[in-house]
Amino acid sequence: MESLAVVVLILFSVAFFAGPLAILLSAKKLTQGIETKDGGLFKFINLLRKITLVILVILALTIGFQFLTISGLPLIPRATGLFAIITSYIALRREFFPQTFIVGSLRRKIRKDK
Repeated sequence: MESLAVVVLILFSVAFFAGPLAILLSAKKLTQGIETKDGGLFKFINLLRKITLVILVILALTIGFQFLTISGLPLIPRATGLFAIITSYIALRREFFPQTFIVGSLRRKIRKDK
């Protein structure tokens, strides 16, 4: 029973912390600081940062979808799974699709309609 508790603790920790860590890795100050420097070491650090970000996002999405789709789970694991999915989505958008503005374009469209 103790090993089951450890597995559950690891799953909850990954689901709860992987998304926010991925958001931290996609922060503007960090990415601009690394990408503006020249040299092979900074290119390697940037590549390592992106690989780590993708691994964290994949883990958070996998565990988050599992928590959402398993029937019979209480509200807390489902909320944790939803949190993992949302934070992973935010990290992916910030890193790989920074020019996509869904909310901003909706606001502009609403203002034009008025």
